[in-house]
Order: sequence, then structure tokens, then C-alpha cells
Amino acid sequence: MNKKIKTKLGYVKSMPRPSQKYLNDFYKKLYFKDGVSATYSIKYDKKETFFKQFRSDIIINFILENVKNYKKKINFLEIGAGQGFLMNSALKTNWKIKGVDYQSDPVKKLNKKILPFFIEKDPSDFINLSIKNKDKYEIIVIQNVLEHVLDPEKLIFNLKKMLNKNGILLLQVPIDYSEIQDFAIKDKRVNKEYWFLPPQHLNYFNTKNLQKFLKKFNFKIIDAISDFPIEMYLWGNKKNYTNDKSLGPYAHQARITMEYLISKNDMKDVVNFYRSLYRIGFGRNQTVIVKK
Repeated sequence: MNKKIKTKLGYVKSMPRPSQKYLNDFYKKLYFKDGVSATYSIKYDKKETFFKQFRSDIIINFILENVKNYKKKINFLEIGAGQGFLMNSALKTNWKIKGVDYQSDPVKKLNKKILPFFIEKDPSDFINLSIKNKDKYEIIVIQNVLEHVLDPEKLIFNLKKMLNKNGILLLQVPIDYSEIQDFAIKDKRVNKEYWFLPPQHLNYFNTKNLQKFLKKFNFKIIDAISDFPIEMYLWGNKKNYTNDKSLGPYAHQARITMEYLISKNDMKDVVNFYRSLYRIGFGRNQTVIVKK
């Protein structure tokens, strides 16, 4: 049975830990198969594709607002590039982009344009080789990666070595053990910690403990946004998508519709909207930009 342990740095981790071999096999062979993950697939309808790409466009615009003083030809790296949506958005810039992940099949089926810039490789092996070769990047991105790894501290330590002196690291993780989740339990809207999902999620961060975690590596958050606060759908009915899984698709479709309406606005206003949500602790994920 998995237990939650609060670490000295404030984040929560699940115990016992799976083996590295188990994780490698899972992400190489199973993760993008239908039914394995509620988040990822290799086939989407038009609405879902729009949702994925819009979220990526927001992230790239968020980065652009924080790299105005960089020369145009800068090195951009995404660790855990997944299906390639963020790299696809990054193609609109003049950056020299590169992405790495265990599998290339999702990219081949969803974002073929980025294949020339995509490396199919164990991300840990890629990082170790990059450090050995003293490769440097102005921008490094890890989206929804830190919660999956056995040693999040080692990962951040290694990525720091790969950043240029004035480089930025963009880090996205779910907001877990948050005030809204605590309130949902107290208000009896949920009957369990639905966000506790080992072995897929091994580490759990919120807006407070992530800052403490990053401070250990002398990283300072210079900007932050969140995303759509889907957990608001825990209220309004006696049932909700955590207690009745059949309601999950309805909540997700409502989120996609709201994102579509939000997308009609100027991108600067959209980014500012998500900045505001981060400041009050709303949103399913937090995305922070940090510097040394």
C-alpha cells in the first residue's frame, strides 16, 4: 500500500518507490496507449487538439514575455516533449528548438513538423550526455515531468548545470494538496485524495512548497501562471467527476469550451488572467519561470 511522506523541502512523495526499470518500461511501452492515462493519447478530435495547442501557445507567449532581452537565435530544450504540442508552438519563434522523450510515435501521429527537432531517447541519458558535453541552453522546459521522477532534486540539480548564466527554466507541475483540495474534503465534496496517484505521480507540489523546493537550488521564481481551475466543477451538484468517473468527460468538455472562449481574447490578457489565477491558488497546474 502506498503512503504519503512529507519531505524536508515541504513537498509530498509516495512510498514505496517503484524501480527505475519499471518506470522506464512504463513510459517507453505503455504511457501513450489508450486507456493508460487520462491525460495523454495519440489521437484527438478537433476540440481536444485545439485545447492542447492553445495551452502550448499560452506557454510560449508566457516565455516570450520573459525573454525580451535575449538574442533571437537562442537554444530551447524541452525535456519530456510528449506529443510535441509545445515544440509545435515554439516553431513560430526564431529559437533553435530541441525536444526529447522516450517515444516518437505520439509526435509522428500528432505533430510531424517537429520530428527534425525531436530526439527519441531516455531523458535521463540525454541529460547525462548533455552535461558531459557541456551543452548549454537559454530556455529549458519540463512540463508535468517532476511529479513522475524518482529523484526530483537530482533532476533540478542537473538541469541547472545545463542552463546558460542568464538562462531560464520553465517548470510545470500539478497543484496538489492545495487549499481548494483541502476544502473539497472538508466540505465532503470528495471522499478521498483523488490526486494521489502512484506510481504515475510520485511527487506532489503546491504553490507554497514548490518555492521552498526551488530555493534549495538558488532558483527564484520570476513569473508564474496557472491553468483552468477545473476543480471548481467539484461544486454545484451532489455528484462530481471524482466520485462518479462517468462525469469526467463532461467536466473536461466544459473546460475545453471555456478555454475556447478565453482564446478569443488578446494573448497578453489571457496570460494575465492565468497569472491572477496563480496568485489566488486556483488552477490544476502551476507553471513557473525561474532563474539562478
